[in-house]
Amino acid sequence: MADILVGTSGYSYDDWRGPYYPLQLKKGDMLEYYAREFRYTEVNSTYYALPSQQAMARLAERTPPEFVFTVKAFKSLTHERQGGVAAQKQKPRKPCGVSFLLVRHGGLEPSTL
Repeated sequence: MADILVGTSGYSYDDWRGPYYPLQLKKGDMLEYYAREFRYTEVNSTYYALPSQQAMARLAERTPPEFVFTVKAFKSLTHERQGGVAAQKQKPRKPCGVSFLLVRHGGLEPSTL
């Protein structure tokens, strides 16, 4: 049977201070606190900017090994198609930071991607 993971879309919201996070918790410590109770989160920032592999690896290092990140596809992949699909195929694409999923779950090192 497949696991059902419960989490939220993002984890670092200031208005969660008080209702969920302790008021004095630093924004930089929210992920670790969140990961104590949840096993999953969605990373929304990947829609707006492609993070480096190192940035994604740093996120993974701050959570337990079983923690799962999902990432939104970068906006140019889903919403900004100019010139149709044929034109998009001609443009070279920069490798996306989502390759950290391979690092986390496939046992690869970021330098091998």
